[in-house]
Amino acid sequence: MIIDEAVRAEFLKLREEWKDDTAFLSWIVSDHKAYQGIIALGMPVVPILLQEMRDDPDWWGIALEAITGENPCTFPE
Repeated sequence: MIIDEAVRAEFLKLREEWKDDTAFLSWIVSDHKAYQGIIALGMPVVPILLQEMRDDPDWWGIALEAITGENPCTFPE
């Protein structure tokens, strides 16, 4: 999996902003400007989000669904 280092750097910056701003909230704030900025990175950020979900699960399913149209967090019926 090849990850664009400029995309990774931007993701890390936005992730920290999002986590800092929402640390004391009891719900996800997916409309936060930094979270939306992560989504705006588009397909190049998907490998990073998948790595994040593996290493530090968070609310990345919403971003992945917004980018790919697929929700990796659903369960088969």
